[in-house]
Amino acid sequence: MLTGCRLLAPCSGALLVVACRNGQPAPAPASSVLAPPPAVRTATPPARAPESAVDAGQPMSLAAFDGPHVDKRVFRQLEVGAIRAVPSRMTWFFDRLHGEARLRVLCQLGNSGSTGITLRGDEDDDARWDAPVETTYVGFQSGDSYTMTAVGGAVDVTDCEAMPATLKVACEDAVVPVLSAGALLLRGKQRSDGSSSPAHWQPGKREQVRAERCEVTGKSVTQEWKLVFPKAPGRGVEWVFVNSDTLLQEGAHRWMPASNAAAR
Repeated sequence: MLTGCRLLAPCSGALLVVACRNGQPAPAPASSVLAPPPAVRTATPPARAPESAVDAGQPMSLAAFDGPHVDKRVFRQLEVGAIRAVPSRMTWFFDRLHGEARLRVLCQLGNSGSTGITLRGDEDDDARWDAPVETTYVGFQSGDSYTMTAVGGAVDVTDCEAMPATLKVACEDAVVPVLSAGALLLRGKQRSDGSSSPAHWQPGKREQVRAERCEVTGKSVTQEWKLVFPKAPGRGVEWVFVNSDTLLQEGAHRWMPASNAAAR
């Protein structure tokens, strides 16, 4: 039992303060108000490192699209024929990875020896075309569309089309009839009355291909750009339009030659 101790008045809490003498419990402090307990520190979890550049809101480096596991697709547009003084060839490379995308657009015009180019192999002969002018876009996926921003190459003006600073690529599932690679558009036969039968493709069999059809829109875009990417990876599809005035004027989708589909 403690002796020589006295009970002091309690402070605001439930504790009682005891004061003693003769080396026993220490005397009560001058003030009966107890010091507040130290603040409790809770550990703050470290910030989660972003799993990809999407989390950080910044596009990944362009080099990432050349690595493994990238979904790589290609589409080509050809405009040829006797009436078109300068043929054009546009090749679209669409690479996707983790919700991000890179779109490379290569514009080529037929060179001085390509006036009136036909679909008899000339469209695949690089010697008939000028060096490509490239525009590169990168962007992010939102739902079924991608918002793309130009990061390199020609912007606003190219020989094929005015390439805007930003593009939207909106994709939907589709089934597209596709002719075999190298299919030709042939003139109809002349009739006795002076008329002609309709032009036709040879071979004319079309394969029904499950694909993504992606419409490209943007400021100053005047053409209708609808890219077709087959669901199955591998060869690409091209849109060929032949304009030879009243003789031939028709377009169709064909498989791209295997050698061109692999060119990056």
